[in-house]
Amino acid sequence: MFLNTQILKLSQLSLILILLAVSFFAFMPGPVTPAFVVNHDKAFHFLVFFALSLLLTFAMPKIRHRFHVVSLFLFAIAIELIQLLFVHRGFSLMDILYDVSGITSFYLLIFLYRMNFHAKSHKQNQ
Repeated sequence: MFLNTQILKLSQLSLILILLAVSFFAFMPGPVTPAFVVNHDKAFHFLVFFALSLLLTFAMPKIRHRFHVVSLFLFAIAIELIQLLFVHRGFSLMDILYDVSGITSFYLLIFLYRMNFHAKSHKQNQ
C-alpha cells in the first residue's frame, strides 16, 4: 500500500512538472526553442503527450480513460490556440495530430495489454 501511495504522489508531481514545462516552452514568446527539440519537433510532441498520458493514468487512476483522452486533447488544442497570440508562434494542425497520436498510442497499448491479460487469465481459468 505504501508503494502505491508513493507511485501515486510521484506520478502527480511528475505530471504537474511536465505540464508546467510544456506550458513554459509552448507559451514562450519569440522563436526560442530548446536545441534538443529543433530538429525533432514532431517526435517531441508525440513523446510528451505519450508521457502525459502515462502520468495521467498513474496520477489519477480512478478517473476514466475517456476523461484523460479528452483532457489531453483539449490541452493540445489550447496550446495551439494560445500560440496564436504570440508573434513568432502559430497554430499547427500537425502539432495537434502528433499530440493525438501520442495519446492514442498510449491508450491503444493499454487496451492491447488488457486484452492480452484478459485472454491469458481466461485461458488459465478453463
